[in-house]
Order: sequence, then structure tokens, then C-alpha cells
Amino acid sequence: MLRTNAAWLPANAAGLVPALAVGDRSRLDPELEGSLRVAGLTHLTAVSGANFAILLGTVVLGLRALRVPRKVVHAVCGAVLVCFVWIVGPEPSVLRAGAMGVVSLVALASGRTGAGAAALSAAVIAVVLTDPALSVSFGFALSVLATLGITLLARPLAARLSARLPPWLAAALSVPLSAQLLCGPVLVLLGPSFQTWSLAANLVVAPLVPPITVAATLALAAGPLCPPLAWAATAIAGLPAELLAGAAQAFANLPGARLPWAEGPVGAVAMALGSAATTALVWGLGHRRRT
Repeated sequence: MLRTNAAWLPANAAGLVPALAVGDRSRLDPELEGSLRVAGLTHLTAVSGANFAILLGTVVLGLRALRVPRKVVHAVCGAVLVCFVWIVGPEPSVLRAGAMGVVSLVALASGRTGAGAAALSAAVIAVVLTDPALSVSFGFALSVLATLGITLLARPLAARLSARLPPWLAAALSVPLSAQLLCGPVLVLLGPSFQTWSLAANLVVAPLVPPITVAATLALAAGPLCPPLAWAATAIAGLPAELLAGAAQAFANLPGARLPWAEGPVGAVAMALGSAATTALVWGLGHRRRT
């Protein structure tokens, strides 16, 4: 349904809207898909914890603005989560993404590392017990590592970066940075290369992802009930999707966008050391400014 509703959009947007919303890459142009890979943005075209975190975060912000009681907010979030899984399809990858999305939202909303870590541990145990094969899945490992990075590092890094950057920019940078720092060693096992502009690309497109996700999901839900609303929501998602496609192509064409990297354990260890050095550098920048 969403693929049909988005068919009238420009080619790049028509492929990206369903890809970002529900992981449907059937109309994604191969050249654009390659640009997303080189720019380090491929993760956006799969149903992930970010989809759930964006949707639930939007619901929480909207209901809090209306001063809705906390218990009602939790109930509505639960209903939205169930509805999204039902719309997209209760496939293992979707259920896994839902679990990770809830954990990310709990960690960022509560502000307590312990709460996020406990929720992540419970989610991992539940998911592995449901589907033991995921225990050896690279996709599941990346989801868990990204969520763990956000849970443990996002707030501390944002606090340190805010010593030199505006608070909104520090917060926007800390989430993709914290996820990338922990996922890097696993990503090089899948493909021994280094996406030089990945962090910058993720930062640039970060403001575009929520409106695409929310509007496309609304279009998907409204399609059978109110076609005009679905058309309007698709149109709203189309503009940021076209901008995202342009950003991916621009970063993919920059010099040194994809550099060779060592393979196997050596590459993973080297990337882990690089991640640790990056974390120490960010931490040190904030410390020097404060002192």
C-alpha cells in the first residue's frame, strides 16, 4: 500500500519512503542504494529500533504537551507499538527492532543508565529465547550494540560535547556517534572498509528521518481508511526523503568516502581501538573546555 501511495513521488523519494518506514527496498534505485552504503546510511532502509523509538518518542512528546497522565501515555505507547508491528508484519526482524527501540527510548527518557541496561538485558534474553538462531546473527548483534551504545554513551557524550557545541547539536551528534563506536568492530567483519563520512552523513540526515518515518507510517495506517490523508502524509514524507537521497549521493561522492581496512580479527581490533580513541578524544575536548 505504501509503495503504491509513494509511486507518484520522484524516483529517489518513491524508493526511500517505503524503505525508511517499513524496510521495503523493492523500488530503491540500485545506484542510490550504493550511495547509502558508501555514506554509511544503509541502516536507515531496514526496520530498526530507530523506527520504534521515533514513533514512540513522537507519541510521548505529543501526549506530554497535552498533559496526559503518565499511565495513559504508557498505554498509548504500547498500543502504538502493537499496531506498528501488526502493520509491518510480526517478522523476527521487526520484533527484534521493536524490543531494541523500546530499550533505546527507555534509556533516553529515563536518563538512568541502569534502567536502560536492565531493559536491554531483559530484551536480549527474551528475543534469544524466542528465536535462538539470532544469537549468532550479525544483524541482532549490531542492533544490541547500537542500543547499548546509546544506553551507555549517548547522554555522557552529549554532556561533554555541549562544552564546545550548542546543546541541540551535541545531543544530535551523540546518538549516532555512540551507536557507531560500538558497531564499528562488527561492521568491519562484514565488509573490511571504513566509511569516512558516515558520522557526518548521519548527523546531516538526522533531522530528516523522523518526519519521513512518522508521515510514512501515518500514510500506511490511513491508506485503507482515508486515502486523501494517506496521500497528504506521503507528500509530506516525500520532500525530506528527496533531500536525504541528495545528501547520501553527495557524501558518497566526496574524496575518500570509502577506504580499505584490515580484514578479520585484526580489523575488528583496530576498529575497536579507533573507537576507544575517538571516545577519549571527545571526552578530553569537553574536559579541557570545562577546565
